[in-house]
Amino acid sequence: MQKLTPEAIRIINNYASMAQYKRTPIFEKFIWSPHKTCALLTGNQMGKTCMIIFSWILRFLSMHPVASKNFNYLLCDRKMNHRYSLLNRKPKQVCGYKGCEGTLQFYVSPFRKMRFASENLPFQSATTGPANKGGASIEVRNTQYPELIKWLPPYLIKKNISSHNTVMVIKDVWNAGDLISEFVSYNQDVQAMAGVQLAGCAFDEEPPPAFFEEMQVRMLATDGTIDLGLTPANRMTWVYNQIYEQAQVYYRSETICNALGLPAEERTDSKKSIAVFQAATDDNPTLDPKTIERIMTDLDTDGDPDKLLIRRYGVFKAVSTTIFRVFSYATHYLDSEKWFPNG
Repeated sequence: MQKLTPEAIRIINNYASMAQYKRTPIFEKFIWSPHKTCALLTGNQMGKTCMIIFSWILRFLSMHPVASKNFNYLLCDRKMNHRYSLLNRKPKQVCGYKGCEGTLQFYVSPFRKMRFASENLPFQSATTGPANKGGASIEVRNTQYPELIKWLPPYLIKKNISSHNTVMVIKDVWNAGDLISEFVSYNQDVQAMAGVQLAGCAFDEEPPPAFFEEMQVRMLATDGTIDLGLTPANRMTWVYNQIYEQAQVYYRSETICNALGLPAEERTDSKKSIAVFQAATDDNPTLDPKTIERIMTDLDTDGDPDKLLIRRYGVFKAVSTTIFRVFSYATHYLDSEKWFPNG
């Protein structure tokens, strides 16, 4: 057995945190989804941000199982839609898909920038009140950056962010060109972020519609991807109409299926490349089931069962069968001024 060098041991140790990640059934559905928009609509503390960040780290490493979502992959020289992950094929290997005799070439995406978007930038913090009245800074509210630092092998960070620079430069392990991750806030001017082509964007909680649309435009030339993690605490939102209702497929955890009486997988005739993943707080493998049950039971719901559906199961209030199963503003909403001008 060949003895590892100190440098090899150091590199292996950098991946120790990734090896400890607990993969769940809903994560496997998420990570294998080929859809361009993937929406994780879950209960509080389910781990949706962690799932999205971990998937992006796999993409940075060109280890994502969906080949086209990587920054580097193998491409057949005869059929452009024959793509393979670097994990299971080798360059110059024959494609072989349905008898294809094309040769696999190492492909490097020219679009190597993506964005992590959330309500707050990594170094923004909330305060308990004005400083002259005893107020103090408390926990930073951005959750994406801590998750990225937790799971990303440290040696890949060529340039970290700072309070004045929100761009992280990540080393490409295949030496195909640096990868750029930019952290942006929903409070920033969307026009200031224009003029950039993105490979993808990961959203933490619900972005303003105008912000979301601007990020979509940034991916016209790249055919980029969108990942959205949301607990619908604000109940009915634009996400319900534009993403949830437009989904091509719904994947649900066993907890969701048992609690809401819904199928584990549901496909529609939608033409949009949108996949929705629904999971509950109970599906977080790092949380204690007894603690979840106690806290959720103690929640002040004012007798409204939908509050528990929102918090624990990530259900839009309009999705609850106690309200409307397929509520749509286009169908069920009447403009009072138009239809009742006299009051």
